[in-house]
Amino acid sequence: MKKNKIFQLILSAVLVIAFTVPTLAGTAQSDVVQTVNGVDFTVDQFIEAAKYYRFNLIQQYNYYLTIYQMYGLAIDDEFNQQFADILGESGSEKVREIVLANAAKQVVVAAEAEKAGISVSDEEVEERLKELFGFESALESDAAELPAEEPALEESLDALGAESVSTEPEINKELEFRNKIDEYFDSYVNGAFTLEFFKDDIRAMILEEKLQAYVIGESDEVFEQEEVKARHILVETEEEALAILEKLNAGESWETLAAENSLDTSNKDNSGDLGWFGRGMMVAPFEEAAFALEPGEISDPVESSFGFHIIALDGKELRAMEGSVLEAAQEAAYEKWYEEIAESYEITTTGAADDIVVTEPVFEPYVPEPTEEPVEEPAEETVEGAEPTAAP
Repeated sequence: MKKNKIFQLILSAVLVIAFTVPTLAGTAQSDVVQTVNGVDFTVDQFIEAAKYYRFNLIQQYNYYLTIYQMYGLAIDDEFNQQFADILGESGSEKVREIVLANAAKQVVVAAEAEKAGISVSDEEVEERLKELFGFESALESDAAELPAEEPALEESLDALGAESVSTEPEINKELEFRNKIDEYFDSYVNGAFTLEFFKDDIRAMILEEKLQAYVIGESDEVFEQEEVKARHILVETEEEALAILEKLNAGESWETLAAENSLDTSNKDNSGDLGWFGRGMMVAPFEEAAFALEPGEISDPVESSFGFHIIALDGKELRAMEGSVLEAAQEAAYEKWYEEIAESYEITTTGAADDIVVTEPVFEPYVPEPTEEPVEEPAEETVEGAEPTAAP
């Protein structure tokens, strides 16, 4: 179970990202796959980056496989094929394209970060590596469980003759952390890439995170979106919705009608209040109707996959983005900046990797065990009027 947790943590941070460390120009031309502003990306680097990319895709596949099995979802040919297409020989061109694009991006990011005075220390890389393997959380947890009086613990160990056992939790956890990394590379990586390569990937990710924060902080873009504040009453049929509208027009209380009639049990006792929301948060028919209203207006019946809604709009305004919406908008703004800045970099591809097909690590799709259908035994034939023969 711990190993699966490690996979999930690593996937969350390095999912199919194949950053590498290009080298300064000076390599034999036959070994150069791509050059970005004088920085070479070699055949050996390409092969290791491609293996790393394949490794992450396979781990992503295994993660999804676990989720599918956990929830009893079918593992069919379509599920396997989407990974087989890119991990098979026919997908080598796509892998090549992604690896080269990521290698070029790493050079651009490093150069722009240097201009901005941004760097990543070895300590930061080590800290992120520990986070990926759950080291910090484990250390904090163990520290919380330590007895209040440490001298008593030391005395008890001495009494047992355990002079060689460290009583420092940080030292023990450091050894555990190193062993966990060794186990991971021995059991899962199997030589696809080195620990140094993995650390370089982590360094590149941290560097880009810092650069993105810098770019967003320096930009004049205001991350706002139009949002509405709405209530609704959900019923099963249009006739029910029209009847509620009539009652509202006759002066009956919205709160009472929502509590008595709405099928949305999550908010029926709170006037059907949905709070503030932006576009993309609700099903399309509901969203379209809500944003078409002005504050104070009530909609005609609106049909969605849930039933029929009566919508009351309480507010509409530009509001600061938050959470995942803000993160997505900032990511989009950064990518737009990157595309513009990357145009000023000279990228030359030599074609040295065009015939290289990387097949390791090998992708082995899961094949469900064939289900054995029960064999129906032929019914016993009996002579009409005779008693069936008893089993021996």
